[in-house]
Amino acid sequence: DEQERDNLMENMVSGAIERLLAPKTRNWVTTANAGDSTKPPTTK
Repeated sequence: DEQERDNLMENMVSGAIERLLAPKTRNWVTTANAGDSTKPPTTK
């Protein structure tokens, strides 16, 4: 079923995007907690 395949792809894509974004948002939180929210987070 094509509709089902589209839904599956959409779930995979959104899941991959969430995994890509998760470390960035964590870095933003730790940067803000360090009292320096003006600098963008640096990925280590």
